[in-house]
Amino acid sequence: MPKPVRELLRGCTVEQIDIKSIKREDWDVVEYLKAQEPELFKSLKKSARSHAKKAA
Repeated sequence: MPKPVRELLRGCTVEQIDIKSIKREDWDVVEYLKAQEPELFKSLKKSARSHAKKAA
């Protein structure tokens, strides 16, 4: 399975993300952070997860 398809499927099923809410610019930022600033990406991801747990 191609990686873009796999990531989309994972996002929809595992992460329960509504793909209608994601814009191309959002995805570009994620890809940039993963490739160029991996530590910043990990830190932001961790912060977002803790924020989501507090809201729930």
